[in-house]
Amino acid sequence: MEALLEWERAGGTSFHTPGHRQGQELSHRVAALLPQRLFTLDATEVPGLDDLHDPRGAIAQAQRLLAQEYGADESFFLVGGSTAGILAAVLATGGPGQKLLMARYSHRAAFAAAILAGCKVRYLPERWGGDGLPRGPCPEETAEAVRKWRPEVLLLTRPNYHGIAFPLQGVVHACREVGTVLVVDEAHGAHWQAAELPCALEAGADIVVQSAHKTLPALTQAAWLHHRGGRVDAARLRDALRMVQSSSPSYLLMASLDAARWHLGRWRAEARGRLEGLRRLRERLEEAGIPLLPRGLAPGWVHDPLRLVVDAGAMGWSGPALAASLREAGIEAEWAEPHRVLLLLGLTPGPEEEHLVQVLLQIARGAGEVPGGADRGGYPRLEKVMDPAGAWWAARESIPLEGAAGRIAADLLWFSPPGVPVVVPGERWTHEAVTFLRRCEEVGVVPVGWPEPARVRVVRRG
Repeated sequence: MEALLEWERAGGTSFHTPGHRQGQELSHRVAALLPQRLFTLDATEVPGLDDLHDPRGAIAQAQRLLAQEYGADESFFLVGGSTAGILAAVLATGGPGQKLLMARYSHRAAFAAAILAGCKVRYLPERWGGDGLPRGPCPEETAEAVRKWRPEVLLLTRPNYHGIAFPLQGVVHACREVGTVLVVDEAHGAHWQAAELPCALEAGADIVVQSAHKTLPALTQAAWLHHRGGRVDAARLRDALRMVQSSSPSYLLMASLDAARWHLGRWRAEARGRLEGLRRLRERLEEAGIPLLPRGLAPGWVHDPLRLVVDAGAMGWSGPALAASLREAGIEAEWAEPHRVLLLLGLTPGPEEEHLVQVLLQIARGAGEVPGGADRGGYPRLEKVMDPAGAWWAARESIPLEGAAGRIAADLLWFSPPGVPVVVPGERWTHEAVTFLRRCEEVGVVPVGWPEPARVRVVRRG
């Protein structure tokens, strides 16, 4: 950040990329809409600003400060979100024919990584709580699978989109016994270490990827990756990052990451007080009759206090209806499911938080609404019959959805959020999955990646 501001103060004239030339090439209409400084600071690899792909100056120093903040051996800025980090982590630790054990309830980037690396894949099934929220794979079963299958890489998501995290210690022990590299997608937990929540790096993960923009004050798309210990080839990891990240990284994104790291270091001193305030906020809402999730977490499981999951169905509302009511009051929720609404609270309380509380209390005192439309239900569980890479590269054909049962999927279909695929290349379509997609259409929720209505792509026979 300091290097970028110093470069701005120097006031040079641009005869280099980007093409807007520090805002000089903008039309008057565009210049009137967007701040000039946005373009002035949109720099490139000029002397003094370093190079993300060969950092030796300001970027190298910023990444060292980031590693110190998290206790990592090395940390890297990501300008392609956690997606870039997950791709690089798998490419650096797995490869064609090598074994990748991963949670089936993972972000679509994990499946993209498996396809690009050409790994042999096995999936860990998701466990669900009685409250309808995913809990993650069973830690004991995960540790047992590591010992029996002895994969090169284990890829887990923790915490999940709803903020739930399972205990990791037994899994770490199993990985170290057999030499498996543990990669954790901690996209939603960049703030956990400062909040003294059980983060994956401290638990012993080898590589941890975090979306700084999700919970910290960084620009959208800004993320980072940490590694620790001697089980990762650091040079190979750097090479993989160069492969998957833009050769023209945004200095605005990198500066925002540097600022977010600085902010997090200072927030650490306030974290305990903030967590206590969040505990009182939850008690206040629950005492007023607003049901919150998750319920019934087993010992060792943890929930992120910054994620407020409202059980809309128990209030007599559908999730979308409750989110719409909040929107009318000027509050935009993170996500609305058929019977739940997810709201993200900030690191620091503000007047908008009390406004949220008052609106929820007012809604709770109302008559409520009967949940409308059919719940799309839990994801269908499909059988894996091919590795994702094999199905992705195989010859494919488009067929009517009604005839898909029994065929091998070539599509990657997902909902965003949370970005978890409903169908993965290499899985066998079932009647249940066909019915599920039809039900999604009925409630107006169509997965991303569906090539055309009423048709899907499958592996060609013969």
